[in-house]
Amino acid sequence: MKTAPIIIAAVLSACSSAQTATETAAGTPAAAPVRKLSSAPARAAAHTIIYRTTADYDTLVPVGMDADRSRIVSYPAPTDINDSQRPLKLDGGYLLDRRGLTPGSAFVDIGYDAYSRLQGISAAELMGHIVGGQPFVEMWDCGVHTRLSVDEANRIVASGFEGCMRIL
Repeated sequence: MKTAPIIIAAVLSACSSAQTATETAAGTPAAAPVRKLSSAPARAAAHTIIYRTTADYDTLVPVGMDADRSRIVSYPAPTDINDSQRPLKLDGGYLLDRRGLTPGSAFVDIGYDAYSRLQGISAAELMGHIVGGQPFVEMWDCGVHTRLSVDEANRIVASGFEGCMRIL
C-alpha cells in the first residue's frame, strides 16, 4: 500500500511550515503557531547543587522522599551506584552533588560501596535504613553547568554563592 509515504509526507510538510497567531477576517484568533522541532536529541541538563549536611553523610547513598518524608519515592538501583556518583568535598564543609539531590532527599545508612554490591533492594527495605531527620543545613541551586570542577565549585562557595539560589 502506497498511502503511508503520502500521509507521512503530508504530516512532515504541515509540521515544517511556521504560522504565527493572527486574527482571521472574522476577528477570531488563528491557530497557535506551529514550529518545526530541532532534529538534535533532547538533553536534560541537571542543575548544580551545592549543599551542607548536619553530619558526615558524604559516603551514604541518597534517596528521594515524599513531601512528608514518610515514603521513599525514588532510589537508585545498586547497579547505578559507582564512584562517579559520590559527592565531591568542597571548602567550608560544602559538597558538590553528583546524584540529583533535592531538599526532599534523605540518606540511607548504607555506603556507596556496600550499596553497589546489593543484589537488589526495595523501597520498603530502604525505609528501615533512613538516617533520621532533615539532613541538610543548606542547599544552593547554582544553575546548569556541565561537569563543574572542584575548583570552580569552590569559587562559587567563596563568592558567597553569587548567581545561585538558596533552596534550603
